[in-house]
Amino acid sequence: MLGAQRISLVSYLNTLPFLYGLQHGWEGGYTLSLRQEVPAECVGTLLRGEVDFALVPVAALGELRDVHRITNLCIGASGRVDTVVLLSHSPVQRLRKIYLDPDSRTSVALVQVLCRHHWQVSPAYEALPPHGYELPLHPEEGMLLIGNKVFGQRGFYAYEYDLAEEWWAFTGLPFVFAVWMAGERASKEGALLLDRALQWGVDRIEEAVESEATRLPIAKEAALEYLTQRIEYRLDEAKLRGLELFQSLIGELPQPLAPGCSATPFNL
Repeated sequence: MLGAQRISLVSYLNTLPFLYGLQHGWEGGYTLSLRQEVPAECVGTLLRGEVDFALVPVAALGELRDVHRITNLCIGASGRVDTVVLLSHSPVQRLRKIYLDPDSRTSVALVQVLCRHHWQVSPAYEALPPHGYELPLHPEEGMLLIGNKVFGQRGFYAYEYDLAEEWWAFTGLPFVFAVWMAGERASKEGALLLDRALQWGVDRIEEAVESEATRLPIAKEAALEYLTQRIEYRLDEAKLRGLELFQSLIGELPQPLAPGCSATPFNL
């Protein structure tokens, strides 16, 4: 038996196909050590060398050195995504402050890019406190919210801006939220096994939803629609163009969250 392959995976519904593939489609002599975390934590575990592979939010790619992008799989969307939203009681042009969900730096960077280049507004930004999404918003305040907790907040606000949809309207390109990265000690054999397991899960989304039906944050039918009609897993040329543009726009922010990605891909 070979050593364990240590993997960090985002703990949201959108990664269910990946999780299902890792749990049921993993083959080879390596054992599997799996951690489920919020996106921001996936970066830290990879930087500290605590995992070999991680699903990394793209705004953090510039921090990573001696890492490689692996697989042609990602978390992306061409238009509406449903789980990365700016919520408010007023139009975005009237907002003076936006509270930022700290769980994903990509979404934090995206809302700032859209404010600067798409909506052309300059609100103040402040970190959303723990469980702050349960607090009332003033008319001139907005709240960036991501992940599973969005499902329980829809319908309570007069304005719900889907950030992937707004990015599409602004650029005409898909948006990439996260990509798979390998640490410097990761093996190509492990990367190949990971790629196969992830693809195995993506090819069996309906099966994965059925298997997890009692543990889903939303109804089974809604989860299936979300995973097949909103989330896109193939990192194609259009998504790479969108990712490149996003990286360049991050660099134009007053306080860039991450410089351009210099990571090189494994040849799988």
